[in-house]
Amino acid sequence: YLEDYRQVINILSDLTDVITYEKFIWARMVVSSRIFGVMMGGKKTDALVPIADMLNHKIPKMTSWYFSD
Repeated sequence: YLEDYRQVINILSDLTDVITYEKFIWARMVVSSRIFGVMMGGKKTDALVPIADMLNHKIPKMTSWYFSD
């Protein structure tokens, strides 16, 4: 993740004091732990789905996720 952080800091160089590596890692893990794979326009992509990350933790799953254009 260090290379990703360096790329962000390269673009946002004036925020180096605010965006520490530790904060970057925390934010990245928060997002990646809540992301869903969805199909949009026939292509698989990732999406943040508010509240959905708190639902459906039973195995086997009892819901299906989809996106409607």
